[in-house]
Amino acid sequence: PVGVIGIEGVKEPEKVELEITEPIFITDCVGCGTCVDECPVEAITLEEIGGTIEIDEDLCIKCGVCSQTCPWNAVYISARKPEKRTREIKKFEVDEETCIGCNTCVEACPGDFIETKASSLTVKLPEICTACGLCKELCPVDAITLDVEFGPAKPTTEEGVVWDEEKCRLDGACAKKCPNEAIRVVTENGFQIPGKIKVDEEPSYNMCTRCGACTVVCPNGALILDEIEKEINGETVKRNRIVYNPTKCEQCGTCIEACPYDMLKLTEEKVPLKGFCILCDQCIDVCPNDALSLK
Repeated sequence: PVGVIGIEGVKEPEKVELEITEPIFITDCVGCGTCVDECPVEAITLEEIGGTIEIDEDLCIKCGVCSQTCPWNAVYISARKPEKRTREIKKFEVDEETCIGCNTCVEACPGDFIETKASSLTVKLPEICTACGLCKELCPVDAITLDVEFGPAKPTTEEGVVWDEEKCRLDGACAKKCPNEAIRVVTENGFQIPGKIKVDEEPSYNMCTRCGACTVVCPNGALILDEIEKEINGETVKRNRIVYNPTKCEQCGTCIEACPYDMLKLTEEKVPLKGFCILCDQCIDVCPNDALSLK
């Protein structure tokens, strides 16, 4: 559950129960620590590299970033197979002058991808790698450099505005209509909407899922996770939405760093923060392909 920030003397903090009720499973963790760095609410700890992670379920908001990021598929939320984040290895190399040939990385690699160079006291790094970074973390002389860039996370629930990938034509009508820029589309011809900026990216669709990571880390209570009633198939249900108070916002950027979907951004406008979903449903109405629905 996510602890919602209240207003002292006016509104007490509430607890919003998430629909994901099944446990988090950790199996065969290699202790690389990738998920620790990526967790938006710092709910994951690792006492030592090579050990096993621990997840504080009181802090965890079940956003799924850990399971989608884990290079070895060791974390499962609600027993679901995660949709993995994209990753790009920007740099992966060994400094042969620094390497002492101790073979710590060779022995530590969970996939046995690293080889010893028989001709010299160094190692050969693989061309194909999961990029977990265990070799880098355990190298006693810091001879290995690894720089990995992850793509945005994917929603773990089918609650709220749901995107149907098969129906979507990535024309960006929803992103143009969204009043708070909570949807970002890269079209088939390489334009990012909103903004219609030419980008060197694959066609994609990203949106705020109201996971609550930004509300947890905001130091001033400028963001809270509230509820709104919606009618779905004739039934009135409650769904989460983000509420923002610009008078409390100091534009520190903490929420932007925490957002697992890379949606939040500061602007020069009267309301300085954009990218969070208020569940207004306007995107659903304008989608020409019925690729968006409320669940």
